[in-house]
Amino acid sequence: MEGLDIPGWYNLKNTTSSAISDQYNSKRRLIGAFGQAELGFKNYLFLNLSARNDWSSTLPKGKNSYFYGGANISMIVTELLPSLKENNIDFLKVRAAVGQTGSDADVFKTVGWYNPVGQAYQTYNYTNLPLNGVSGLTENTTKPSTDLRPEMTTEYEFGVSGNFFKNRLSIDFAYYNKNTKDQIISANLGPETGYMFQTKNVGKIQNKGIELAVGVTPVRTKDWDWNVGITYTMNRSKVKELWEGLTSYTYTNWRGVQYVLEIGKAIGQFYTPDVKTVTDKNSPYYGYSIVNNNGFLQAASTSSSKGTSEAKFLMGFNTTLKYKNFTFSAAADWRFGGVMVSNTSYITHFDGNSTETLFNERYSFIYPHSVKTLSDGSFVENNIMVKSSQMNYAQGNYSYNPLIRDAFLVSKSYFKLRELALYYNFPQSILSHIGFIQNATLGIVGRNLLLFTPRKNNYIDPETTNLGNDLLSEFGETTGTSSTRNFGVNVKVVF
Repeated sequence: MEGLDIPGWYNLKNTTSSAISDQYNSKRRLIGAFGQAELGFKNYLFLNLSARNDWSSTLPKGKNSYFYGGANISMIVTELLPSLKENNIDFLKVRAAVGQTGSDADVFKTVGWYNPVGQAYQTYNYTNLPLNGVSGLTENTTKPSTDLRPEMTTEYEFGVSGNFFKNRLSIDFAYYNKNTKDQIISANLGPETGYMFQTKNVGKIQNKGIELAVGVTPVRTKDWDWNVGITYTMNRSKVKELWEGLTSYTYTNWRGVQYVLEIGKAIGQFYTPDVKTVTDKNSPYYGYSIVNNNGFLQAASTSSSKGTSEAKFLMGFNTTLKYKNFTFSAAADWRFGGVMVSNTSYITHFDGNSTETLFNERYSFIYPHSVKTLSDGSFVENNIMVKSSQMNYAQGNYSYNPLIRDAFLVSKSYFKLRELALYYNFPQSILSHIGFIQNATLGIVGRNLLLFTPRKNNYIDPETTNLGNDLLSEFGETTGTSSTRNFGVNVKVVF
């Protein structure tokens, strides 16, 4: 509905324009054949095999069949060598696995399709339809990909897990190496082709890392039981191949911040323009920043990576303390490393509400170590002051100040108190008087209670993203809503 007289009230009586309807239907078919076999030998050696073949309607006709499978083997060492249990090794298992996973594309990626052109499209067309009562269609802006291949991921994993000291210490460690070939993405096309996008297969992307989980029981008595758990995850990604000889590809571009896939580097490099500086090493102002006639820093023709969306590591902490019928539990998460684009940062810079716009207490200032250009091309020390009346404009208008693009990038690091909970399990001495209730638990739960972020990010919860679930979700957020703190009561009754 367009032309609302009162904003936000979607009622036919609130507009003089006619109602606009929109309808979208799609169908897809996926047929799969699956087989699995499990073999065991003397309760200590196990082998699992699986295989699957899929036929998908979203891949090119005649090329829509793809096969994948896997195998994993595990050995329970304490069953093979029972004497280990006499040395405080209660359980020990080693494992290795190799597997493949295939996936198809979304609908309408291999064939063209058309949209009916109506009033909703009039803003974007020179000729408005219907024309003289005749309707029309326009082709979708995504170019069909007739040679699209299924995305295939191959992963190798090695691990060991064990319990020690009468199950008061548990350790689970895994190393993995995962390679994704022919990853399906939507690539930009030049408008002169008649399209804006084309679905393509990206060459090869690698993810490898480690996962570690440790559990400890420091206290275990008749009335008390205390457990502590820690998890650690480290992943390192690398773009190994692209397509058609490309060494880098800009996945998306937002207000001068580019999200780039680059061979040899981690997935998702953020590139922003550099500040224009004096490059003549013989000049006394070598390395100084160059400002324009308004005193704003100028952007250079070069850009550099200001970080990646990938975390250095992730850690999780949890503890459970039990005393008789009471149970107290807590969980926290720590992410270190990685950056993201924040539209919330941009908006608050633009309207002057961000921390950076308080520079010099909003009094006039001169950028330090900067020069201005004279008419003959020479440089002199800058004396152009950015006035307080220009502050919001200077800080908010990214087209003038290249440094402001860096301010759009905020850290994804955080420490979050995920949950606190206190439960009471009613004893059988009370429930026996009721008869039909076998178990009852009453709990008070608080979630998302505390969030600590680096000083540069006082805008948004780094876990907040509203850009989907694919690679674009790692790019950042576009004016997302704030995360909320929740409190609740949990009642569980078993009859």
